[in-house]
Amino acid sequence: MVHEPTVFVVDDDPSVRDSLSTLLETANIPAEMYSDAASFLDEYDPERSGCLLLDVRMPGMSGLELQRMLAESDRPVTTIILTGHADVAMAVGAMKAGAADLIEKPFRGEDLIRRVQQAIKQDLDSRRRWEQRRNLQRGLESLTPRETTVLDLIVAGHPTKSIASELGTSFNTVRNQRTSIMRKMGTDSVVDLVRMITEVREQPDKN
Repeated sequence: MVHEPTVFVVDDDPSVRDSLSTLLETANIPAEMYSDAASFLDEYDPERSGCLLLDVRMPGMSGLELQRMLAESDRPVTTIILTGHADVAMAVGAMKAGAADLIEKPFRGEDLIRRVQQAIKQDLDSRRRWEQRRNLQRGLESLTPRETTVLDLIVAGHPTKSIASELGTSFNTVRNQRTSIMRKMGTDSVVDLVRMITEVREQPDKN
C-alpha cells in the first residue's frame, strides 16, 4: 500500500498540536497528531514516508529518547526537533543522534512549512537510496559462490579473458557467468555494475 508522505507530530501540548494541525492542513500536508511517544510508537509504521515533528520535553519518554531510539532502527525517520527550551547541548545532541533540523518555539508558520517540506524531500531521497541498497543486497545474495568470485574479479578490474585464466575455466563460461551476474543485479552495463557494487560496499548499513 502506497502512503502519501505524512508529518507525524508528537507534542504533549494540545494547543501546539492544534496549531500545527491547522498550519499543515492549510499547506495541504497530511498530518497525524500524538500526545506522547508511547501513542506514536503504537501506530508507527516505518514503511510510511514523511517526517517527524518531535517535542523535546514530554511526560514519559522524552523527545530526544524517542529520536535516539528511532535513529538506531533499520529505517530511521527524518526528524525535526521542536523545543521551547533550546540550548546548545540539546541541539548538538539531537543533531548527533540524526535529527535533520531543530526549530525553536514559537515558530513562524511559513518557516516551519518550508523546513517540513525539506525534511519530507530528504526522507523520500533517503528511502530511495535505502530501497536501491536493499535491491542490490538481494541481487548479491542471489549469486552463486562462483558468480561472487567472478564479480569480485570484475570489480577489481580484471577482463573476462584474465578471469578465465585465473579460475582455470573457459572464456565462454566466464562470459556466461558475467551475463548471469548482470541479470541478477539488474544492469546491462559492466561500468554500472562496478559502480553499484563499489557504492554498496562503501556505504554504512544505515542510509
